[in-house]
Amino acid sequence: MIELIWIDIKRMWLGALVIVLLSAGVVGFGLFITLEERALRESSAKAAERFDLLVGAAGSETQLVLSTVYLHSSPLPLLDGKHYLDILNNPLTFWAAPIAFGDYYLNLPIIGTNTILITNNNQSKLEKGRMFSSGFEAVAGADSGLLIGEKFIPIHGKTGEFDSHLHDEIEYEIVGIAPRYNDAWDRAVFVPIETVWMVHDLLHKHDKHEHDEHEHGEHDEHEIKEHDEIPPISAVIVKPKSISGAYELRNIYKKDLTQAVFPAEVLTRLYTTLGDISGILTKISLYAQMLAVFIITAVSILYLKLKQRQIALLRAIGANFYRIFFLVWSGFISLVFTGIAFGCALGLIGAKFVSDKLSLTQGFHIEVLMKAYDFSSMIIFFVALSVVLLISCAISYNYCAADILRKSF
Repeated sequence: MIELIWIDIKRMWLGALVIVLLSAGVVGFGLFITLEERALRESSAKAAERFDLLVGAAGSETQLVLSTVYLHSSPLPLLDGKHYLDILNNPLTFWAAPIAFGDYYLNLPIIGTNTILITNNNQSKLEKGRMFSSGFEAVAGADSGLLIGEKFIPIHGKTGEFDSHLHDEIEYEIVGIAPRYNDAWDRAVFVPIETVWMVHDLLHKHDKHEHDEHEHGEHDEHEIKEHDEIPPISAVIVKPKSISGAYELRNIYKKDLTQAVFPAEVLTRLYTTLGDISGILTKISLYAQMLAVFIITAVSILYLKLKQRQIALLRAIGANFYRIFFLVWSGFISLVFTGIAFGCALGLIGAKFVSDKLSLTQGFHIEVLMKAYDFSSMIIFFVALSVVLLISCAISYNYCAADILRKSF
């Protein structure tokens, strides 16, 4: 008799564990998908907010955005430098900054540009130090880990790539720390674009001489105007004077040899693809919840079978239908609620963990936040199970107390 009771207890614990784990699994998976998709979409959009218009050589719009906004290492086709001067001198342009990629230090991208981009036309102040003024001075990103006074030799390409090599003929010195952007650019190093051209033998000899003469002068976008011919660049970041001007500029440079894109539009297309994948996973989560309801219902019937001795004893000592029903139903609901709470914690922790890992690889902070409507699917799942379990609990009262007790003893 004692052995039978012990076996029943173990089976009841197993049934209870199945209910908790099933509830936790379907809720946690659904919440993880919801939180991760929204965090990635909102955080990537926020990282692109300060880039109004990008102009590059003809090619993939997506690659232009990924390489420029998020600093992905895929190479871009070079843009003829004359287009930068055209954009800079266009009356629709508020300011424009040329970009040159290709070199790294400790896998931190080195960006050749002008000072106007770093401070957003003096709207932002450096965290520390001063702006570069001579040819081989640099400003480090806020999260680069580099310190003022630190010197380094750039590498063409990332460390470990088959064609990477040291530019050991030059050495940069960090003289300032850039403003915090809260995006991939916080892990970059900024240098005068002329030095990037010079290192890669893109400047003409008379331009190199001119660069040496101005090495200790103020460095801004007007210096570049003085070159007879502007070397190729990776892209141009443009700040238009107005919204209508932005569309006009885009139309001007959206042609055979160049492309002009609004990062927000490109991201919208990416979100559509991401949304399709998210929608599929959300449907899978919904089907999993429906399946879990049926499985938990089946497990609850088996669970009640194991509890029939306890129910029979309650009936034998005079417990009425409502008392037994409430005890059994509340027991089930407590198990389901425990599973949902556990699943909610798992989904949130999992989303934060994955977001932290993605933040390191994508270069911008991905923030996971719970919102009120995230609980809607959990509430629906809880209500559905509560209703279905009403039937199981109502059936449990029909167990014949006399027969069950006679068999037990």
